[in-house]
Amino acid sequence: MQGGASELFMAGRRSITSIFEEYTRFAGKKGRTFDLQFIELFDTKLVEVSVRRIQQEKAAQQSLAVAGSMVGTILERAQSLF
Repeated sequence: MQGGASELFMAGRRSITSIFEEYTRFAGKKGRTFDLQFIELFDTKLVEVSVRRIQQEKAAQQSLAVAGSMVGTILERAQSLF
């Protein structure tokens, strides 16, 4: 096993066997050997990059929202002075 779901096994998060068992229960009679091969070879690093990017984008959006709120407050106070 190299890469993919086997990395989860190596990291101690989930065993490849438990992943295969879950797939088999879910897929039932529609399960295919190719699907199991895909699961085994899936590169989890791609998912981690995507999750990290989503987290960074969310943090940036929150920062912009805070900044926008602060600008709005400053403008309101400035208008009240005139």
